[in-house]
Amino acid sequence: MGNSKSTTQEVDFVMMEGKNEYLALNYGTEGQESLHQTLRNDDEDEDFEVTPSQKTLVYVCAICSSLTSVLLGYDVGVMSGAILYIGEDLNMTTVQKEMVVGSLNVIAAFGGLIAGKVSDKLGRRPAIALSCIIFMSGALMSSLANTFNILLIGRIITGVGCGCGFVVSPVYITEITPPAIRGRLVSLTDICINLGILLGYMTSFACESLIPNDDLKWRAMLGLGIMPPVLILICLIGLPESPRWLIGKGKIKEGKEVLEKVLSTQEEVDETLKMIQKAVNDREHLSEPGWMEVLWPSDNVIKAAAFVGLGLGFWQQATGSEAAVYYSPTVLADAGITSRGALLLGTCLVGCFKLGGELIAMSLLDSIGRKPLFITSAVLSTISLALLGLALLLQWPAMPTLATLCMFMASFSIGIGPLTFVVAAEVFPLHIRGQAVSIVVFVNRFLSGAIALSYLSIAEALTPAGSFFAFAIISAISIFFYALCVPETKGKTLEQIAHDLASEFKLPDPDW
Repeated sequence: MGNSKSTTQEVDFVMMEGKNEYLALNYGTEGQESLHQTLRNDDEDEDFEVTPSQKTLVYVCAICSSLTSVLLGYDVGVMSGAILYIGEDLNMTTVQKEMVVGSLNVIAAFGGLIAGKVSDKLGRRPAIALSCIIFMSGALMSSLANTFNILLIGRIITGVGCGCGFVVSPVYITEITPPAIRGRLVSLTDICINLGILLGYMTSFACESLIPNDDLKWRAMLGLGIMPPVLILICLIGLPESPRWLIGKGKIKEGKEVLEKVLSTQEEVDETLKMIQKAVNDREHLSEPGWMEVLWPSDNVIKAAAFVGLGLGFWQQATGSEAAVYYSPTVLADAGITSRGALLLGTCLVGCFKLGGELIAMSLLDSIGRKPLFITSAVLSTISLALLGLALLLQWPAMPTLATLCMFMASFSIGIGPLTFVVAAEVFPLHIRGQAVSIVVFVNRFLSGAIALSYLSIAEALTPAGSFFAFAIISAISIFFYALCVPETKGKTLEQIAHDLASEFKLPDPDW
C-alpha cells in the first residue's frame, strides 16, 4: 500500500513539474510553491485525523447555504395566499395578478445569470451574501407597496435575490461535500425550497386567522420574508469558502485547509487536491470561459453535459409543478372549497406532502442512486397529473381532488424536485460550473415564471382539467429523457463523472 502511494505521488509530482511555467504565471511563485509543498508533505501528514467538529462542518455548510432556497420557497408559498388579498386591495386584473405571481421567477432566471459570474469571480460566500441583501430590499419594498407598479418593482428586486441564491447554493454544496454524501446534502437545496413553501403556506394561514385587517394580512405575509436572509447572513460568518473555487484561483494552501476540515482522512484530502489541481491545470491552454462555451461548446463532453443539465432544468418545470404550487388555492376552489381558511389549510397539507416526498428522496438518493428516483418520480407524476385532470373534469368531491393534488406533489418531490440541481451541479466541469448552473437555473426559472404568468389564462382556455391533462402528456415524454439521457452520479467524484458522461454518450474521454 505504501509503495503504491509513493508511486502515485511521484507520477503526480512529475506531472505538476511540467506545469511550472503555467503555475508561476497564473498563481505566482507562492501558489506554485504551495502546491509542490502540499505534494511533498503527503507522508508527513499521514497521522492527520479529523475531529468531531470538523466532521460536522460539512453538514453545517450545507444546511446554512441551503437556507438561501428558503427565500424562493417562502415567496412561492406565501404568494399563493397573499394574492387573494392583494388582488382585492389593489384592484388588480387577472393579467396583473399573473404578473405579480410569475414575475419573480422570470426575473430570478436573469438573477441566476448574474450569480454565475459573481460567484466565479468573487467566491461562493460573497455571492450568497449578496443574494440575501437583494432579497431583503425587494421584500421590504413589496410589503410597503401601495400601487401595482411599486409592488411589481419590489417583486423584480426580490426575484434577482432569489435567482442569485438559487444558483450559488447547489454549486457551493457540490464543491465542499464528499461524494458519499454529496447527493443527500445538495438535495437540501430543494428540501429547503419546500420547507420555505410550507413555511409560506403556514404564514398565510396564520396571518389570515390572526390579523383582522385584510390590508395588513398580505403586507405581514410579504414582510416576514425578511427574517430568513438575516439568519443566513449571520450563518455565513462561520462558513469557509469552496475549496475547489480557492484552488481554481491559485489559493492552494487555503483550499487544502478547507479540504482537511470537510474530508474524513488525509488520503481523501490528498487525492481530492490532486484531482482538482489536475482539472485546473489541464485547462491552461484555454482563455477565460464565456457564455458560448456553455451554450455552444467545442468540447463534445461539455455539449453532452449541457444537454443533460439544460434538459434537467427544462423538464422539472415543464410538468407544471409550479402552477400546482402557486395556484393550489385556485385549484382547490375549482374543486368546490369556498372558505379562504379552508383553502389555505388545504394548501398547507399539499405543502406537507411535498416536503415529505423530499425527505424520502434525501434518504434514498445516495443508496439507490439518482436515475431510479428520476424515473419513478416521472412515472408517478404522470399518473397523478392525469388523475388530477380527471378529478377536475368529473368534478370529484373536494377531498379526493385534494388527495390527487397531494399525490402529485409527493410524486414530483421523490425525484424530479430535489435531484434536478444535484445532477445539474455534478455534470459540469469546474472551470464553467458556476456559469453552466446559472444557465440551467435561467431555463428552469424562466419556464417556471412563464407557466406562473400564464396558468390562469391557460386554465381559462383549456379548462383547469385540460391544463393538467396537457401537463400529464408532457410528463410522460419526460420519462424517456430521464431513462435514456441522465447518467448515474451516485458516489462518484466530480472529476469521475466527466469521464462517465463521455462513456454514456459514446465520446472520447475529456481532456479536462
